[in-house]
Amino acid sequence: MIRTILIFGLLASLSQSTFAAPPTPLKVQLADTPALSPDGKRLVFAWRGDLWSVGSNGGVAKRLTHHEAADKQPRFSPDGKTLAFTSMRTGTPQVFTMPAAGGPVTQVTHNTSGSECTGWYPDGEALLVRGLRDHWWKSSQAARFFKVALGERRAEELLFDDYGDDASLSPDGTQLLFTREGPAWWRKGYYGSQAAQIWRYDLRDKSFQQVLAPETGARYPLWKPDGKSFYYVGNGTTKSWNLNEYDLATSKSNTLTNFDDDSVVQPTLAADGKTLVFRRLFDLYRWTPDLNQKNVKPAAPKKLDITVVDDDVRTDPYDRKTLTTAKDYAVTRDGLEIAFIAGGDLWVMDTILREPKQITDTPEEESEPLFTADQSALLYVSNAGGQCDIWRAEKSEANRYWWTNSKFNLKKITDDPATESSLALSPKGDRLAFVRGLGDLMTMALDGDEVKEIFTGWDKPEFDWSPDGRWFAYAVSDADFNNDVWIRPSDGSGKPFNVSRHPDNDFRPRWSPDGKLLSFTGRRADDETDIFYVWLRATDEETNTRDRNLLKALEKMQKRNQASAAAKKPEPAKEPEPMKKDAE
Repeated sequence: MIRTILIFGLLASLSQSTFAAPPTPLKVQLADTPALSPDGKRLVFAWRGDLWSVGSNGGVAKRLTHHEAADKQPRFSPDGKTLAFTSMRTGTPQVFTMPAAGGPVTQVTHNTSGSECTGWYPDGEALLVRGLRDHWWKSSQAARFFKVALGERRAEELLFDDYGDDASLSPDGTQLLFTREGPAWWRKGYYGSQAAQIWRYDLRDKSFQQVLAPETGARYPLWKPDGKSFYYVGNGTTKSWNLNEYDLATSKSNTLTNFDDDSVVQPTLAADGKTLVFRRLFDLYRWTPDLNQKNVKPAAPKKLDITVVDDDVRTDPYDRKTLTTAKDYAVTRDGLEIAFIAGGDLWVMDTILREPKQITDTPEEESEPLFTADQSALLYVSNAGGQCDIWRAEKSEANRYWWTNSKFNLKKITDDPATESSLALSPKGDRLAFVRGLGDLMTMALDGDEVKEIFTGWDKPEFDWSPDGRWFAYAVSDADFNNDVWIRPSDGSGKPFNVSRHPDNDFRPRWSPDGKLLSFTGRRADDETDIFYVWLRATDEETNTRDRNLLKALEKMQKRNQASAAAKKPEPAKEPEPMKKDAE
């Protein structure tokens, strides 16, 4: 009897500790960059910074990577045994490989500018990657395509010296479909001269052909297994982008889906051509092209129900985040308090205890914090409410330090559809200069009143107040795209004066503390950039270096003589103190 009680007691203890309730399944939404296995049975996607695998009909997904850096853009090898993907785990985007079922990760690309995984060559011995190598000022629009061999470390091979995106290699590896131009894929309803076009490049004779160039754009080309036609995403017959197919022989398109509320994006096709997956709104959809035959109504795309059961994936309603970096900071004059932007919000803290207090909490981005001269307020730029404006933050308890306040009063001080940027206080601290729109230099009082337009332009100026606040020095491009340095009165009166007057570009003007010199960066020989300066008064320019050094030397000598004379000057004679009478 005693033994029976002990056994039941042990079972009860195990049931409470060992057999705990399993984690709650979490629905996967906003899965990114999906990829199908060659047979279409497995689907891999990026979600919450890692790669996950699930059956192409949906179900419970399995985590393939578990790293603090972001992993994305998975691509199956032709035999389905290996995954190539892009990861930030080395600090820049690089391409890695791993077993398709999960396992050790191997780095493939090592270019310091980074590389993105685009696809595999049909023989499985090389990868097609995309990377930015020059023309940094064009950002992603200047990225080129490269062939990177696997199994040995050697230089990447440039396919052609021009930019492109959304690449797809033909089944025989001889032709490349890709897109050029086009705004971001989430810009809905764009049409015009910059709409994305689909091009074909023949790797054998190195020739180009523009295949599709509708004014509403065409993206994401995917070769069919026959190599004679391809799928792509375009407007079709609705306002949203839908899945289409294009026959190269007849040059005809056929719309396959009919979504009107939002677009089809990021389609992926299995190598056998029997399964296609794409994203629409928050979910992934599966479509079976082999059912789309003549006289047969196309099968409707099926929304995939994908869930995750993972102890490391939170299911509670709180959004927790750890912020490790900050940008756009401002420091008080005594250096004891600092305001900064982290996670898109405005924070403030002291420089000893370093316990940040959050000032703003918006889904939009804040930037450019700036303490007023008396440090009673913080000015900053915010996109709160979907419009970029200048805001003012004040302490709820004005007599306490910023970092000891728990509440802050926020007020919008500009309210117009134009974008504000480049905040700068006048030397006296009574006016704020900023750039409005593309290149209008403005000033206003710190409460948003007395707005004055100094000049208008299409190029964002780099400017600096003069020490006395009477002038602006600024650098802007002219109609010939030549950057020069100018000065003009800060009240907007008078005409501007070109200070640099040079056919090469000059930037970043800065006044000397006494206002007599103006320095700037510029190019005068080849591509070398140096620092230059100019005297703003003729009398200062005519005085050479020896003259200035002579004046400094004489001033020092005079100070020495004055100090020496003061030391030798006899002290005034003291009057003798009256003699004290002896006490009677």
